[in-house]
Amino acid sequence: MIKTNFAVLMAERGLKIADVYEETGISKTTLMALAENTGKGVQFETVDKLCNYLGIELKDFFVYVPYIWEMYFKENDEEKNLDYVVIKLKTKNTEKDYFLTLWYRHPKNYDFPLDDDSFKLWLSIDLEQSVAYDEEDFFNFLSGLPISMKTAFYSQLLEVIKNNVFQVNNKINVFCDYLECTGEFEDGLETITVQKGDKIYLSFFSDELKRETEKELENTKTLTL
Repeated sequence: MIKTNFAVLMAERGLKIADVYEETGISKTTLMALAENTGKGVQFETVDKLCNYLGIELKDFFVYVPYIWEMYFKENDEEKNLDYVVIKLKTKNTEKDYFLTLWYRHPKNYDFPLDDDSFKLWLSIDLEQSVAYDEEDFFNFLSGLPISMKTAFYSQLLEVIKNNVFQVNNKINVFCDYLECTGEFEDGLETITVQKGDKIYLSFFSDELKRETEKELENTKTLTL
């Protein structure tokens, strides 16, 4: 898989999209797509202009890893507060599916890590261990990605979540382990409604897994709908 290193190159130079636009005339839409690795291609003329502007060689603008990945959402029919994002990871010789669990939790749970009442939902993301594939393989892949690739991976993951969780159904069953559960409540679950402007707290991978793998992995993100 090939991605651009544009976001890292800008950060190293203290540049913003607006700065590059002013100096090169390349559209902000194109520059944003290159920085976030969301575009489907790039013109040679654009790359040539950016390499000259940044003072780099072509090999510095792109980054390559021997992986191709796809992501798709999988609804869980058995548990109301749990869904999956499937990561289909391919190399030259292998193809493996890994399941990331999306556990919808209430931010008023006793173990919510922040003292902050502004969050509407706590989304805990973890790897469901497979009998077929060692979880260590997945974490070796993820922790070994260059920064720009890792950024692209998490950006794609958030996009899959937003498109399949928050834009399909704004009512979500959350696990609530606290005394003040309100609304529709059954089997430890409460139904909440999320809407535009709500803050979602995302935590990635359990502390136990991080200790076991001893890998540098994403910790948390805040998503505003």
